[in-house]
Amino acid sequence: MEIPGILKPSLILLKKVLEIPENLSRKIEQPNRILIICSHFSLTELIASTPLFRAIKEKYPGTHITLLIRNCNKDAVINNPYIDSLLYMHWQNLFLHLHFGLIYEIRRKYEIAIVPVVESLSFISSLLARLSNSMIRIGAASINGKENPYSFCFDRRIILDWKKFHDTHITEKILELVRPFGIETEDMRLQINFTDEDIKSAVDFISKFECEKQTLIIGLSLDSINSYSLWSLDNFASLIERINSRFKTKFYVIENMKEKKLTGIVLGKLSFEIFTFNDRNVSKMAALIAQTDLFITNNSRIMHIAGSTGTPMIVIFGQTNPYSILPFGENKYFLRKSDLIDDVTVDDAFSLCCKVLESNKKLKQNLN
Repeated sequence: MEIPGILKPSLILLKKVLEIPENLSRKIEQPNRILIICSHFSLTELIASTPLFRAIKEKYPGTHITLLIRNCNKDAVINNPYIDSLLYMHWQNLFLHLHFGLIYEIRRKYEIAIVPVVESLSFISSLLARLSNSMIRIGAASINGKENPYSFCFDRRIILDWKKFHDTHITEKILELVRPFGIETEDMRLQINFTDEDIKSAVDFISKFECEKQTLIIGLSLDSINSYSLWSLDNFASLIERINSRFKTKFYVIENMKEKKLTGIVLGKLSFEIFTFNDRNVSKMAALIAQTDLFITNNSRIMHIAGSTGTPMIVIFGQTNPYSILPFGENKYFLRKSDLIDDVTVDDAFSLCCKVLESNKKLKQNLN
């Protein structure tokens, strides 16, 4: 793994001072407190860590789990039932990471410290595991054949290798670190818990639609992880028009400042009004999507938020392998033809939307 230039001169010295002997044992006694360090994780990776938290609670029901994360990602886990307490890091300044209060907190009596990994390694997260007062520190020995230069911070070092399995799902990658210790779950669903206030916010927003009971609510996101994961805005507009001509529907778009221009372009192409939702609070977005009959999106962080709900979801993919990242669930669908995302046509998307919406339409009629 590439070592940041600022660390190279001092890494040898740090290793001599901080290295702990490797312990090959994979047996763990019932722990009272576990520290999971995810301060290097993106929002997407944090949401995808739900099965890890669930697996630990299933293995050790009485264990207190503390999660260390970036302050900006707290909305994704603040109500998570598997997390007992949270520690926050402010990511603006590297030299402020290791402040006294944080060091004091991680030096409290934790039996185990875990640093999950997806693709990239973090010196700060590894160092925090080493500085903790844990008896067991679990981290990667290597990833895909490349040595972890910070593995000296861990006494339980796990070899991670997914080169032969390109379809390895992101949640599987996160779990792979703890499976050697018998920590596993069969429930791979994502989970974002929302409050009564979040639900009220969603209901208040939908009430603006002034729609009948059998009206289908459809949410969209134009967000994407990069430019080549963005389906054509003309395609989105055409799909919305075709769905609206076939079903009794109301649409909304989740947007932020980055997507505001994209949303404006799509809205300008439509013959009718659709609503925009601008609150970027993760649990509020999840609560709104949970009230929705179908959510359509590109490969994006909102895909994972939507994937944590029971709402049917259609994701349009280009270069990214959907089998490695699409949230698990019976009603989570994807469309992909090639690395070029616009090879997915409006006809392709409309056909799948019709199948999903016909099912929901019948369900609504039966309920009414």
